[in-house]
Amino acid sequence: MCQSTLEKASPQAYRYQKKYHLSDIYRLYFKDYLLSKSRHLFVEERHLTAVNQTLCCRTGKLGYHLFRCSGCQAQKYLYHSCKHRFCGNCGSAETQRWAEDLQVKLLDIAHHHVVFTLPAALRKLARDNAKAIYDLFFRASSQVLCNYLSYKHGLHCGIVSVLHTAGSDLKYHPHLHLIVSGGGVNQATGEQVVLPDNYLCNSAHLKKRFRWQFEKGLIELYEKGSLRLPGSLCLGRSYFLSFLKKLNSQDWVVSVQPALADKSHIVKYVGRYTKRACLSEYRIASIQAGRISFIYKDYKNSKTGEKPKEAMMVLPYSEFLDRLLQHVPAKSFRMVRYYGLYATRVKRKEAAAQPATPLPQQVASIAEPTFSDFETYWQEVYGEKALNCSTCQDSLKYIGQYFSGIRVKWRTLSVASSDDSS
Repeated sequence: MCQSTLEKASPQAYRYQKKYHLSDIYRLYFKDYLLSKSRHLFVEERHLTAVNQTLCCRTGKLGYHLFRCSGCQAQKYLYHSCKHRFCGNCGSAETQRWAEDLQVKLLDIAHHHVVFTLPAALRKLARDNAKAIYDLFFRASSQVLCNYLSYKHGLHCGIVSVLHTAGSDLKYHPHLHLIVSGGGVNQATGEQVVLPDNYLCNSAHLKKRFRWQFEKGLIELYEKGSLRLPGSLCLGRSYFLSFLKKLNSQDWVVSVQPALADKSHIVKYVGRYTKRACLSEYRIASIQAGRISFIYKDYKNSKTGEKPKEAMMVLPYSEFLDRLLQHVPAKSFRMVRYYGLYATRVKRKEAAAQPATPLPQQVASIAEPTFSDFETYWQEVYGEKALNCSTCQDSLKYIGQYFSGIRVKWRTLSVASSDDSS
């Protein structure tokens, strides 16, 4: 079996120790993976781009900012990041920034964490029609909640919806995490209202309404001819409707969590993979002899309602990369969407209603950029000052920046070399 639990290596022993990076795995195995007969993933341009940009991240290939010490005149190179949303390095900073911005935008009331899971029987259809099914998934789940709160309480609510396609073991497991306001704006008076007893709604009701809404959308997609249908589903309308009828007897999983007054906990949990790869590099325990070990949450052997146990999974590099790279999002696909009070169109409408403020007098641009955000991030992550000389601790003066001129877009089956020199 490719999957196993290590007896000598406890998952707790590896926690919070970043020993390996995804780029290490790509550098060691990606070329062999492309030629491997055991590879099941059809490699597309988005996969190649994700791998190559991750390999080039923070190397001379993407250019650098040059600094010189005011004291000893030593030079320091700060290499540019790739900013790819499947990169483990840059994604952490982007995720943190997104979470901080979102907490400011949310209403100052308690919020609920709601999870919608796509039934297993629909996963093949979702793989073959990712954009259409994911769009429907977003739309159906948000409509159910918005309609319920509008009908039951006469409220406009706010929803932030985040798509996760991976389970903890990296298998294909599409589900939506929703941050739902525990209240909203009264449709009649425009006043902000908090839901009584911080109670959102019954999950059993949501399951039924979501199933109906989703299946209605599936039928509309089928009627338009917008679906690539696997197996017997392409034989005719009766086969497709029979398939939907079978779905009615299956359990549609919808989880509604109690309201939390502290929004930061929900935002950080929901947004942890919005701007980076679906596997935290802290979870990679070892890379050895063509096998990758990583920590995952073992829900199967954990009791319902309790914190899931952690276990170690060991996979051959081909299966590991199959599982990992299947979750690279399509270019420009929005993994995070906003509805109700948090929708962009609502914000624009509110902004247009506000009196115009005079624009400040334009200030002449300065040659030296500001690095305050970068310095704060570097200090928090690495525990040292990025813009101080490592030799004499004197301040560094910005000299300029260099761009390599390499287009970070690969159309051939090639990978970046391991030479990181500029």
